[in-house]
Amino acid sequence: MFMHALTAAGLLTLGVGVAAADEPGEEPTAPATDIEEITVVGDETVPRLRGKLRRLDQAFFSLYNELNSNDELDMICKRETRIGSQIPRTVCQSRRHRELQSERAQDVFEEDGAYFSVSQSWRSKHYKEVRDNVTRMLAESVELTKMMEDRAALRRRIETLKQEQANE
Repeated sequence: MFMHALTAAGLLTLGVGVAAADEPGEEPTAPATDIEEITVVGDETVPRLRGKLRRLDQAFFSLYNELNSNDELDMICKRETRIGSQIPRTVCQSRRHRELQSERAQDVFEEDGAYFSVSQSWRSKHYKEVRDNVTRMLAESVELTKMMEDRAALRRRIETLKQEQANE
């Protein structure tokens, strides 16, 4: 869990009153000297942070698609469950990649019991084109760059929380 510890003296320097009147009209009592620490527990959990990460990814790709002038390189993200798993994952691919993937699935053929794809090189060429486009868009957009930095910080926080939970 995510915790903050504040001393009573720290609360007083923040202007937060610790003393309270017991009855209406009574003078507030002096702060109790035996209060040394107050712990505030936040609701930062791995599942909540993962949800925040998904929303940030959606916002990133929405802005990327809006700023991107090449519609074939627009990113389409879908929740998919892989064969043999029940855990859905978000898979983001360019519009062109999804179209090519559909076409290539029809181009697979069998020879001597082995399956071959007619063209494998399109993946690496297309991947480089998408990567270069994203890199260019990041250089042009301060907002996209900030979102990417926020995403990296969020990933680090998730990993830190997971390690803290494993050590408990």
